[in-house]
Amino acid sequence: SDSICTSLQVLQSSSPSYILMSSLDAARAQASMASDYCDGEPGSEQKFSRVVEDSLGAKEEINRIPGLQVLGGRGVDPLRLTVCVAQLGHNGFDVSSILEERHGIVPELANEKCVVFILTLSTTLQDLEQLTRALRDVASSSRRAQSGRDACSSEDSSGLASVFDSPQVLSPREAFFSNQRRVDIGNAVGQIS
Repeated sequence: SDSICTSLQVLQSSSPSYILMSSLDAARAQASMASDYCDGEPGSEQKFSRVVEDSLGAKEEINRIPGLQVLGGRGVDPLRLTVCVAQLGHNGFDVSSILEERHGIVPELANEKCVVFILTLSTTLQDLEQLTRALRDVASSSRRAQSGRDACSSEDSSGLASVFDSPQVLSPREAFFSNQRRVDIGNAVGQIS
């Protein structure tokens, strides 16, 4: 009975959004049709591969901008750009507002240290170039690019980067079906969660 409830919690939501479910179903249908991914030109790459390749190029270019760092590494979604802006002397909320007001770019999410951009199959190289120019403008107009410790390093208290430096001990499937036990937070260090 408990294992059935746990399994259903993975698949079900307590507050289903039919708009979201329809959107997910449409995305799944699009992904299943290889013809939707082709640009139509002979020898063209699939759209997903193109967007991932363009994303990697944009991440490299943004990382070259003083004061900015893109979260990267193993396990990072290639269609998500998480840009640490803490070294600019602004927080992510400020940078989000500046990008929207000056450049008409609205990040998916902002927090104290980062802004997050979501890429889709419709994202073009021109979109990524516009984003890179806008981030360069924000960085260059920033009053100061703080020097010293890397604001998004794995030693950072936010823990964002350090998550991806950890070795994977179990696959998600193995972890889900493994025996489980509750431990106090003080005893959780070194345990698999």
